[in-house]
Amino acid sequence: MKTLKLQKVFVLICWLCIGSFSLFTEVDYFYTKIYNEGKDVFMAGKYQEAIENFKIAEFGLLDEPETVKEVYLYYALAYIQLNRLEEAGKIVKRYSTELDIKDLDTIPVPGPIKNPGKAMLAAFSRAAAPGEHLTWGKIYQFELRFLEALDNLEAGKFEIVKDYIRRLGQIDKKAQRIYYIKGLLEFQNRQYKDCVKELNKIVRSLFAPSLLDSLYYHLSLSYHYLQNREQVVANYNKIKNLKIKTRAYNELTGKNKNPEQNKKK
Repeated sequence: MKTLKLQKVFVLICWLCIGSFSLFTEVDYFYTKIYNEGKDVFMAGKYQEAIENFKIAEFGLLDEPETVKEVYLYYALAYIQLNRLEEAGKIVKRYSTELDIKDLDTIPVPGPIKNPGKAMLAAFSRAAAPGEHLTWGKIYQFELRFLEALDNLEAGKFEIVKDYIRRLGQIDKKAQRIYYIKGLLEFQNRQYKDCVKELNKIVRSLFAPSLLDSLYYHLSLSYHYLQNREQVVANYNKIKNLKIKTRAYNELTGKNKNPEQNKKK
């Protein structure tokens, strides 16, 4: 009889656990659904409606930090689209206050908002740096235009890149990365002397660390096509990223031989 009672208690506990798990699953699904609907209306340009969704989703998904990382991206960008920059900044601050994330560069940005998301995180980091002379909104516009310029450069849309260079100069004419874009544009146009000229304007300054490997890659190849072996070696040895260094090695040794470029030597 005692054994039977214990079995009944065990069964009751199991049912309670199953019920609780089911309840939590339904709650989690509800907030995830609200979040996904928020993303849909965000992409449709309904930013205020999206903000209401993200506000609810954040409340229900705080126990899922990986999802909340993404929620904050869309949430803050919705405010930016409405030109409510102060409120956007408050959302980004939650990465440190709620998720204890100190380095914003570690936050993954989903494809649909790749450029604006990266621009926003970069702008927030820059705005907090000592000596920054641009407003938060200006920094965001510069970072976004810079990323868009790189995309168009990679796509071979060189006339559009020239327009982006002009627009970047209007925001901050002293920005070093304008010379970087100019240098890469000259490289793509096989104007290697001009590429070297533009990139050497910034190679000795406090240039963006994340772009240094790319800068040395393009310098080493430009010097290669200009037949300056000493500078090829000097710049090649400064490349730290193994993937970029391997790519440079393959180009320099002819493993990725480009007949058109060889004609320009």
